[in-house]
Amino acid sequence: MLDLVHECDEIVGKMVGRPLSYASDRSRDFVVSVLAVRAFRLAISSLQVALSGYVDSTSNLDRTVFEIGIRLLDISTAPEAASLGYLMQGATEEISVMEVELAHRTRNGTETVNLPANLNREREHLEDLRKLCIEKGIDPELALKKHGKLNVRETCRKFGIEKAYLVDYALDSSHVHEKNVATSHFHSESTASHEFELGPIPVAVPHAVADTLRNLSLVLEIGCQILEDQELIRRTADLRRAVQERISKLGMADRPGGTA
Repeated sequence: MLDLVHECDEIVGKMVGRPLSYASDRSRDFVVSVLAVRAFRLAISSLQVALSGYVDSTSNLDRTVFEIGIRLLDISTAPEAASLGYLMQGATEEISVMEVELAHRTRNGTETVNLPANLNREREHLEDLRKLCIEKGIDPELALKKHGKLNVRETCRKFGIEKAYLVDYALDSSHVHEKNVATSHFHSESTASHEFELGPIPVAVPHAVADTLRNLSLVLEIGCQILEDQELIRRTADLRRAVQERISKLGMADRPGGTA
């Protein structure tokens, strides 16, 4: 399946090879490009981890790729409002973190260095995003409320894929939040002993690679639909089908997400 990575690489390159600015009349193109590159980087990292024999760690990366896919589904419902809502949510959270850190340093008499200036810049950026919403006839508060911090399950339900949340996302989350689902990868026991493997384990690598490329191909397909690029829509649809065919040949159709 690794031969499909080249096609993913080319598609992402074409996605970002266009005029991009969040302040343009198509904020969506900038946001989609950011999310596509982020998903690609996460997927490549996941593949490297899997091929190195640490399959039980790939879920920590794949879960974010899944979340990017859900974010893009939400953006597809209202491209400009949802894209700006996403950007405003990010700025709002950064401001919140910096405010807490600045208050802590101020109380303790710790040097604040560039923190106050950075906080002011982020506040100005958020205000610019709000003004941009208004210029586009979008209510910034409503955009932030509807498209800022997403409810992953509700978004999945809206698109008729709640099972993906209840199975795929839940399984990845169990790995991320350490709920004892990864233990069997590195632990075995008998009546006489327990064995723990600290090094690489070359087990289920093809399945991990398939899971990663499935998630990435779906992200790229949704992103290209938002971009309204007909050539890339065709290529990503072909990519998704190619990934699905490989999954079927691996006998993974009955695995969680195997029929996505």
